[in-house]
Amino acid sequence: MSVTYDANNKIWYSQSEESIYSDTTSLGQIVFHQLQNFPKNVIQIDDTHNTQVTGQQALSWGIRIAQHLGNLQLGENDVVSIAANNTTYVLPAALGCLFNGTPIHTVNPRLDLDTISHCLGITKPKLIFCGGENYELLQKATSSFKPLIYTLTGHIKNISKVEDLLEVTETENSFRPVKLSGGFKQTVAILCSSGTTGKPKAICISSALFLFNDWLNTNDSVLYISSGIDWITGIFFLFSSCLRGFTRVIFSKGFEAGHFLEILKKYHITTAFLSSRYVAALVQHPGVSREALKQLQVVAFGGSALSEVNSEKLIELCTETARISFCYGSTEMGPISQRLEKRKCNSVGKLFNNTQLAIISDEGHHLGPNEVGEIVVKVPYPWIGYYGNPIETAKAMDSNGWFHSGDLGYVDDENDLFIVDRKKEILKYRGLQFSTNEIEGVIAELEGVRDVCVVSLFNEADGDLAGALVVLSEGSTLKEKDVVEYVKKRLVSPHKHLNGGAYFVDKLPQNQNGKLIKKEASKLLKRLALNQN
Repeated sequence: MSVTYDANNKIWYSQSEESIYSDTTSLGQIVFHQLQNFPKNVIQIDDTHNTQVTGQQALSWGIRIAQHLGNLQLGENDVVSIAANNTTYVLPAALGCLFNGTPIHTVNPRLDLDTISHCLGITKPKLIFCGGENYELLQKATSSFKPLIYTLTGHIKNISKVEDLLEVTETENSFRPVKLSGGFKQTVAILCSSGTTGKPKAICISSALFLFNDWLNTNDSVLYISSGIDWITGIFFLFSSCLRGFTRVIFSKGFEAGHFLEILKKYHITTAFLSSRYVAALVQHPGVSREALKQLQVVAFGGSALSEVNSEKLIELCTETARISFCYGSTEMGPISQRLEKRKCNSVGKLFNNTQLAIISDEGHHLGPNEVGEIVVKVPYPWIGYYGNPIETAKAMDSNGWFHSGDLGYVDDENDLFIVDRKKEILKYRGLQFSTNEIEGVIAELEGVRDVCVVSLFNEADGDLAGALVVLSEGSTLKEKDVVEYVKKRLVSPHKHLNGGAYFVDKLPQNQNGKLIKKEASKLLKRLALNQN
């Protein structure tokens, strides 16, 4: 990846790469035609339900669901939600929406009722596909607008199920996908993300992002991907397998290193896209060996940092020809940079093609090499913004077209990007995001709490564990365990609990202006946790 630096404007540019697709063509049209090119290719294996889906089967199922959505008079101005774990019928449900031109709002079904209610309340989908185990939760979450609900698994008596939509139709052979009025610039998917206030926003994603070059897979790849389609990587590789004809291996349960080693051998997996914490679990597993990983040609990971020790273990376990890379990006912008292993373990690498990057100060000035500031980026395809939220959209994308990542970092003299800290107060525990502001607000409700700061106690197995530094009012009789238990009672979701504990301190780290210094607070939390253990 070639990167150049414009010293006059203080902007880093990567190599330009032209798209092979017309900007008037939608993703649904392209996927429809591509699936016809490899009808016999197995493009999906569902390990949980022991099913395989070929290109022809996916195409036929997608057409039938699209026809049903059309019969319901749903179009590009409506929304359909998929709130389900990885399973066989998520693929045709997504394709049906794509072929009908109806945006898909993907939601993690493991979220709590309040969060799901908020997320779906933004887009108010007319129809939802879900697992039967989540039916009652979604029915409660959408009681104010009552969408149609179809189960993908765990079917319930007298409740509509996806198989009802998969019967052969008389007109499917003449079906053609809907042409979107906005072409590749139009929203085809909506993903949820947490904001600095703790309220999830609905991120609109256009066809163009999904047409980004898949640098990991070839037509004969067998990809393992743990992400559901509520994550950008999960939905990206779902569509990419349809565009390129490779096999995608999924299962509905969470990652477990021993199980991964089993299916690695079972399905002859060549490419694995993992979160960094999954890599840490894999290289520490007693059953892992160089022999076990010898067939892996590509290992890519991201989401958080991986220690140098575990990075070195990964390199030792893979063959010399395996491509190992760390990927940095965002849901809004897609992939931003990639670091090939064996160089600068603490960097996030060089920019992907068609990307511009700048480092800016708090005052908005562009900074030069080795100067720390907020990372802002530009990509050639359009970002449509947050669904129904022009105010937050304007905050994220400035008037000059720069997207503000919320990450602090710098670029060195060799044009490698480094992340220093997170500007946004959003953390991630076991793949689920949470807001430190939300937890701080709950703790502040307790009588006797004068001040509070929630920061991360990070480990590679779980990610960010929320830990609280609490300053008590004089005479307070609160105990540290009272704080932990109160948060657990008020915030039902386990990823929002004080998994890193609560600690009483005399004061919080502040600068001369009284502004909290989060970095120092993190160091203090680590010291207190270490002393307690």
